[in-house]
Amino acid sequence: MTIRTICCAAAAAALSLAPAAALASHGKVGLWHITTTMSGMAAAIPPAVRAQMKEHGIDMPDTRTITTQHCMTPEEVATDTPPPLEGECHVLNVNHTGGSFSADLKCNGHMNGSGHFQVTYDSPEHYAGQATLQAIISGRPMTMTNRFEGRWVKADCGNVTH
Repeated sequence: MTIRTICCAAAAAALSLAPAAALASHGKVGLWHITTTMSGMAAAIPPAVRAQMKEHGIDMPDTRTITTQHCMTPEEVATDTPPPLEGECHVLNVNHTGGSFSADLKCNGHMNGSGHFQVTYDSPEHYAGQATLQAIISGRPMTMTNRFEGRWVKADCGNVTH
């Protein structure tokens, strides 16, 4: 298993669990600031590969926080389903209750596993949630948890696109 394979698998897992930007009647059109804290990715990396990564100056901590911006479109605000996932993961058992949304995840391919996703909008300008995934990547078990929070910034997205 190469460093590139491990990093690509971890990135795919993280992206597959990225939060849905909006649900029907939830959220606002405009610029959103999204913070995601991912944990558990390092467990999928064999110790020898982790040591090799460290020798090359690549630090793969078990917990990593990333911040992104997203321009939510009117179409995203109007939708009542999560955005389609690219790659080998699929959304199942979608459930809407009030300001909350949940779904199960199923991944088949390079990464095999299942998980659960939930998000709650406590106002049109804020949401928070969590996604978990238990999977096998290249024969190594991994349990990953993503906690995320989105805050509406302003109606004008400026240069930020999807």
